[in-house]
Amino acid sequence: MKRIGILGGSFSPIHNGHLQIAQDCLIEMGLDKILFLPNSNPPHKANDKYPFDIRVAMLKLAIEDNDKFDISFVEEDSTKIHFSYNTIRDNFYNTEDKYYFIMGDDEFLNIKSWKEYEKFLEITSIIVFLRKYDYNYIFEKNREIIEKYDVNIINNSVISISSTDIRNRMYEKKSIRYLVPEKVSRYIYEELNYFDIEKIKKDLKEKLSENRYEHSLRVADYCKRLAKIYNADENKAYLSGLVHDCAKNMEEYYMLNNKVNSDIIFDTEEKNNPKIQHGPIGSVVCKNIYGIVDDEILSGVRYHTTAKENMSMIEKILFISDKIEPNRKYDTVEELRKLADYNIDKAIIKFLNDSFNYLEKKSERIHPLSIRARDYLVNMR
Repeated sequence: MKRIGILGGSFSPIHNGHLQIAQDCLIEMGLDKILFLPNSNPPHKANDKYPFDIRVAMLKLAIEDNDKFDISFVEEDSTKIHFSYNTIRDNFYNTEDKYYFIMGDDEFLNIKSWKEYEKFLEITSIIVFLRKYDYNYIFEKNREIIEKYDVNIINNSVISISSTDIRNRMYEKKSIRYLVPEKVSRYIYEELNYFDIEKIKKDLKEKLSENRYEHSLRVADYCKRLAKIYNADENKAYLSGLVHDCAKNMEEYYMLNNKVNSDIIFDTEEKNNPKIQHGPIGSVVCKNIYGIVDDEILSGVRYHTTAKENMSMIEKILFISDKIEPNRKYDTVEELRKLADYNIDKAIIKFLNDSFNYLEKKSERIHPLSIRARDYLVNMR
């Protein structure tokens, strides 16, 4: 029989405090393994910030060098709320191994508020690690539970780190070195381009009109949908859609913003056409205000009104999603939506050709970048 600890949490992101707790439990209790249990939809954190798959990716990087650490996916389903009693009963009860549910002292003091907490304590052992209080205080407050059930309070190292603090530091452009494993830090800054999406949404909601903000959310969702179809990075696609209009009707505001104005560069067409200036301005806002450094996202935002030649898949997805999101209404939009689902290049070509015809009828100038984008895609077929 193996003795296995279960450490649940959002892990948004996983940090060195989580790992130290796991290691202390492993040693103090003589466990054979620690299972990290990422919550997809826990009752106590209903508005968790980050997608499950991203949190799992960081978990894997954090524990890959320790053969005593592993991951359980039993709470992956985001369509339901996961209560600890149900999780233990359905997955870790009446097995050949002995499981220990690991929790902090603050959670233990609040355990009577848990769903069916007595049944939960009857079917599992628990390990309580000290974070805020000492042993005597915990014993005095929960003496009845400690004496009745299998409760193990360990002497552990205390590393005062929280995932919320880490996310705040990232948003404020502060270093998270030594707070998370080096591999996780590298993943965050080099591969994931990881931010607090909710704070970006809050900022956009405050600055944009209600209609523009709702449009941005719809474009973000459509980008993610197309990214799934074309096997592109769904999170990157979603973020590009979310921020693509961040400077729409905010051009003068950002032209006076010292964090933005010195880096704004217009080409000749953009100088003479205020309608498309929110693209290049928005690209700078994304980098200098929101901390986005991903070149695909920045380029996608800059050229989402005109397109350009040799676009990446993320750029293509953003360009066409902006034109065909669910609230768009014009004669050919349904045809374009169907086309975009199976051949995004053809959808972009058709949209550009239709736009050229419209502009020519109104005797308006066509941006050279749009012409080159169309010609490039046609020649690639």
